[in-house]
Amino acid sequence: MPTNALPLSIELPDYREYKMMLRPNLFDEKKSSMQSFQKGLERNLKSHKASLSGTEFQRSKRQRIEVLDTKDFQIRNLGLLLRKRTRVTAASRKAIEMTLKCRSPDLCIAIGHHCPIPQNFSTKSKLEEDVATPFVSRFSRSTTVTLSSAPRTTEEITAIFSCLRSIEGLPKYLKRVNDLQITEDVFEGPVFKFGEVSAKVAVILWFIPKRKKPVAAEFSFRVPFNDVMDHPDTAKQILGFYETMQGTKWMSSEFGTKSSFIYES
Repeated sequence: MPTNALPLSIELPDYREYKMMLRPNLFDEKKSSMQSFQKGLERNLKSHKASLSGTEFQRSKRQRIEVLDTKDFQIRNLGLLLRKRTRVTAASRKAIEMTLKCRSPDLCIAIGHHCPIPQNFSTKSKLEEDVATPFVSRFSRSTTVTLSSAPRTTEEITAIFSCLRSIEGLPKYLKRVNDLQITEDVFEGPVFKFGEVSAKVAVILWFIPKRKKPVAAEFSFRVPFNDVMDHPDTAKQILGFYETMQGTKWMSSEFGTKSSFIYES
């Protein structure tokens, strides 16, 4: 048996996604900021014998983000996150996605989370590992439902995500956390190459109403989980690059994740 093989059959994440919060003020000028950031990425990749291909950063999507919870954050206290995402596309002005995510540092908890969805809904489920700075590993099981219109009441939401019914004293309506409605711009294009392992890259900028400049920013890249598990030397190479990026001017330590920005703002 290979030394890095798991002794038992276990469900593994589809992807590992490395994430790093950025200083949003460095992205006030989108085009020039993205170009400067991409050059910095390329320099640091070369120092770790990796490369960058693909294209320049281009905005690939714009969407509205809201996180819903009770007044005293009962959903978050269960280790869950309930997100409403409204995609704005050329084909359809509004495509609504509701996502319930269980996130935990314990893989067994994430694997074990199941929230049955009625069969009449279009759903997508995934298991992923998120890595936050400096290297904080958390596993997430998420289920996303695509809807033609947004649910308005808590009863309509629990009709989709039945596991939320276990929360006692749910109000008639769930509220936006801290009343934040985020406009999210996603920029993609570059691809990292670490030996045989490729990683898709994204920069996400968050905006709030009446503010033209971003209030939060995140850099992420993700690799197939099996690729890093099967190539430990490549995993070390990626970790070295990830740690180097944390020492650059771009990193922000104010909030560890986008979710913490919403809940702690």
